[in-house]
Amino acid sequence: SWLIRKATRGAGTDERLLWSIVCGRSNKDMECLKKAFFKYADKDLTVLLKKETGGDLEDFLIMCAQAIEDAYDPEIHTDAKAKEDAEAFYKAGEGKWGTNEKALFKLICTSPPEHLEKVNELYTSKYDVTLFKALEKEFRGKAEDAVVHALGMKLRPYETVAKLFKTACKGIGTDEILLTSAVVRYQNIMPQVNEAHKELYGKSIQTLIMKETGGDYLKLLTRAVDCVM
Repeated sequence: SWLIRKATRGAGTDERLLWSIVCGRSNKDMECLKKAFFKYADKDLTVLLKKETGGDLEDFLIMCAQAIEDAYDPEIHTDAKAKEDAEAFYKAGEGKWGTNEKALFKLICTSPPEHLEKVNELYTSKYDVTLFKALEKEFRGKAEDAVVHALGMKLRPYETVAKLFKTACKGIGTDEILLTSAVVRYQNIMPQVNEAHKELYGKSIQTLIMKETGGDYLKLLTRAVDCVM
């Protein structure tokens, strides 16, 4: 909640920090976040998102905040349903003149990971591109980052979080707020994220932190990571 306020205070919204906090949550986690934010800031999170963002990013974050992921049911999420959704995904994106953004957002937000995995397999087999690549073709900027991240959190969570750590330390100057947010939020999967980071970038999360930070901040983050390894 404090980080959301941090992202939306002052001149300009830190949209990257905002989508990294809002996207990729379970229904239960999202409901807890909304309640905690209201208690902390006396504001509705959805209203804040609408005020602080715009365009496709606004639409997507508000849909994420609705906590509308379906519970996986093998009797409902059948191979036929996966084929149907793969076709719907194509028709809303690559197969349409002009993207139906909200249809794509709904498919991502409502589909449970097990079902979305089958949709991705069928889509890749038929159209020779993954859902990730399809989304990258349809969106740009922060909206693309947010949508691809949300999809990744359902299909490749450890790799996706590892990439978020890399993003926080990319370019000139470390984004310490984003880095802190990632360390705190992903304590429960840090060992798996660490392995994914080593596979992707050839170094551990600890090594990344030692390179990108210093002083008491380095000691704090290192201890936070070490205690869950």
